[in-house]
Amino acid sequence: MVQLVLTIGIFSWLMVYVMISALAFLRWPHFCFFISHLGFAPALLVAPLVLVGFYGLFSLDLLFPSLIDTPFYILLLSLMAPALVLYFSSGLATTLANQVKMESSYWKNQPCTRFALSLGAKEEAFIRPLLFKNTLTASLDKALPVIFSETLVIEAMFNIHGLFLLTFQSARALDWHSAGEGLLLIVMVYGAFRWTTKKLLQSMKKRTAGYA
Repeated sequence: MVQLVLTIGIFSWLMVYVMISALAFLRWPHFCFFISHLGFAPALLVAPLVLVGFYGLFSLDLLFPSLIDTPFYILLLSLMAPALVLYFSSGLATTLANQVKMESSYWKNQPCTRFALSLGAKEEAFIRPLLFKNTLTASLDKALPVIFSETLVIEAMFNIHGLFLLTFQSARALDWHSAGEGLLLIVMVYGAFRWTTKKLLQSMKKRTAGYA
């Protein structure tokens, strides 16, 4: 289903932004401090500003192109801006930055870290792998409900005929069969993400229990 592929494409770019940001926050703590105090605004406010701003300043139309006669790589690149707006409007950027600060403060004070430093290990080299995995998974788990609720707004604002917008339009048209199928897919995707993050959190908790 094309609609599902488009929605998964948005989530894929979102994961790219999350991983890049996590590495940047760990490398430059001051940048993390700035993002953690930036806060977030809903997509209903941010998306129109981005669309109008880019078109007015750069004559760049960020609306999603037609699926007909548009190369696949153009479609893929067209999902970058909506995913970036979703990254900030869902509060994921702020959640990630705060999680990095919290995890960093926690692990720096652990006996295992002090012991590793006494043996000559560098603090960043020792705790960075732990911080990267923990903050990435914990942030996604916390922000997941907001991400899914904001995705409908993102798809509507950027004219992306993804799974969320299709389900909403089907419900408005009283096409309960299509709406039910779309809702079932949304629940399945959400369940898969939620189950994965919970399992990863449990696995990392068991691994790090020995360190603490």
